[in-house]
Amino acid sequence: MTTAEPLTEPGAASAREGLWRNSDFLKFWLGETLSLLGTQVTNLGRAARGR
Repeated sequence: MTTAEPLTEPGAASAREGLWRNSDFLKFWLGETLSLLGTQVTNLGRAARGR
């Protein structure tokens, strides 16, 4: 009888959780999110002005 292999590598879940605790990643993610939000607001303003 054989044992079932795990679907993910050992430690994969902890690696993902660790990414959200990484300050550089959080700064990057927040910056990208705010940049995208600013782009969307700008595009909305341009559309409202008819450009």
